[in-house]
Parts: sequence; C-alpha cells; structure tokens
Amino acid sequence: VVHANDWHTGLLPLLLTYEVTERPRTVFTSHNMAFQGIFPREAVPALPDGAADAIEFYGRLSYLKAGLRFADRVTTVSPTYAREILTSEYGFGLEGVLEERGGNFCGILNGIDDEIWNPATDPFLSANYRVRDTTGKRLCKRALQEELGLTVDAETPVIGFVSRLTDQKMADVLIEALDWI
Repeated sequence: VVHANDWHTGLLPLLLTYEVTERPRTVFTSHNMAFQGIFPREAVPALPDGAADAIEFYGRLSYLKAGLRFADRVTTVSPTYAREILTSEYGFGLEGVLEERGGNFCGILNGIDDEIWNPATDPFLSANYRVRDTTGKRLCKRALQEELGLTVDAETPVIGFVSRLTDQKMADVLIEALDWI
C-alpha cells in the first residue's frame, strides 16, 4: 500500500495508475483542502495521455485533485472534517470530486495513542511525569537542552512547534508572542 499525504504527493496515485503494470493499492489523505497544489499546465511535467484533463481545475492542474481522483481510498483527518469538506464552504471547489468517491472516502480521527505516548509511563523519556507531579518534566527539559547543545537553564522556555508555518495553524500568533515569551 502506498499512502500519499496532501497535494505534494497527489501525482503519485495518478502516475501509479497510468504507468505501473502491477500497481500497489493507494490511499490518499488530505489534511487541508485549502492547499491544493495548483499549477499552470505548462509548469507540470509531461503527464500520461488524458491525465492532465482528469486533474484540470479551472484551466490549471491540481495535484490535490489528482490524489483525490486516482487513489483507491481517500481519507481525511476526522469524520467531522470529512463531512465539512463535502460542502462548498470547505471543499474549495473539490467537494464534487469527494462526493463521487462515495464509500471510498472517509474521515479517520487523527491524534496520538495516549497509552503509548503517556509521559507517566513512556520508557523513552529521560524521566516520567504526571499532571500533579511535573518534576520529571523539568528533568526532560534539562536533558533536551543538553542533547541539543543549548544553554541549560530552567528559566529559559523551550517551545516545540510541529506544523505548517501558516496563520491557520497559528504560527503568526507564536511569532508575535516570541518577544513576550
């Protein structure tokens, strides 16, 4: 199974459909329909005959549409988001493509397994901690500062941000708050 995520990988199911004789099964997951990877036809590398027409989007080509149309299954990040992107408000012009997928489209709630990634029991942490006893959290911070070659200082904040750098993910709020922090 090939699992492609977001527009960056949208051509993969298309190319596998057109160019591989023993094609693996494919799953395409859209995390955010607003990011579609839309390019002028002339900017896209040569595509198999008929492929450009299949992913045409208002005179341009959409990598997201390619993933949505050519993957065996299409998923998104939650059942709620799956319902939302079937509407014109959140589908960004591709709600009809999703609707055509029928039973091959669903939302799967993303997130972590809090039994495996539990700071109270995680064997990979430098120290364990709990809501009411955060001593271990301070020890983990110290170990991280040491491992990354940072100045070891209990008063210096350490901020982790694993996401796209977009306003939608509040990166702008984080940047504005840095001076205050």
